[in-house]
Amino acid sequence: MSTTTSTIPVYDAGDISWVLTSTALVWLMIPGVGYFYSGMSRSKNALSLIMLSVLSVAIVSFQWFVWGFSLTFSKTSTNPYIGDLTNAFFRGVNVNPSMGNAKVPDIVFAIYQCMFAAITPALAIGSAAERGRIMPMIFFIFVWTTVVYDPIAYWTWNVSGWSAKLGGLDFAGGTPVGYQLADGCAGMSYSFGVTYFILFVMDKIPGFSLRVDAETEIKGLDAGEIGELAYYHVDKIVMVDPKTHEPKLIEQIHEIPTNRVNDTTQLNNV
Repeated sequence: MSTTTSTIPVYDAGDISWVLTSTALVWLMIPGVGYFYSGMSRSKNALSLIMLSVLSVAIVSFQWFVWGFSLTFSKTSTNPYIGDLTNAFFRGVNVNPSMGNAKVPDIVFAIYQCMFAAITPALAIGSAAERGRIMPMIFFIFVWTTVVYDPIAYWTWNVSGWSAKLGGLDFAGGTPVGYQLADGCAGMSYSFGVTYFILFVMDKIPGFSLRVDAETEIKGLDAGEIGELAYYHVDKIVMVDPKTHEPKLIEQIHEIPTNRVNDTTQLNNV
């Protein structure tokens, strides 16, 4: 006759309470980041920045439930760079001991780490001020969390990650949360990427081209640098072709304007 004994995990109520308290505190930081960014932007963009910061919680929570937690904290993965989908849709994430602390259940640890994953793209939202729209930002947050945050967090906080195996310790989230490299690169890439995309599309739409023709551009430069009054003292405008170096007549004045300046004292600032 054989008897089997099952090991029942023993959890610490104090540890669980503190992790849940920390979860709430990190959650409060996310709209705080939105208010911080809104204070540094124009008033018409303040509400959108706060809204995008709060939306980060909803988007990342969905991503974290679908596969984010599994890609970051799966216990069955042996890959040093990314986890597997064993715990996708929170399968098996129940009352088992967590990877971070054996006295805290997996589900509590998962919710706590979800707040860290949510605040990370919120820190990059400042780059969307005055140029970001909600739908592209939703797509960016979901993809960036999957492609950037999850692997970097896996390297650092999963026992199978290459950084963790080398003995790297990260208690404050400086590497995955990206207060330095990861989030700074995210903000820069979003700012430059979205700006370039918008300008590229506008340049291809007739009537929205960002560049005028060469003749109009020369006129604008002359008006801006020489001054409008200077045109009362020239008969023609000539440009030189940069390729052929041949002069080209842009505009020639045949009649003297009736409203020309007679008082030369008005030309002192030209």
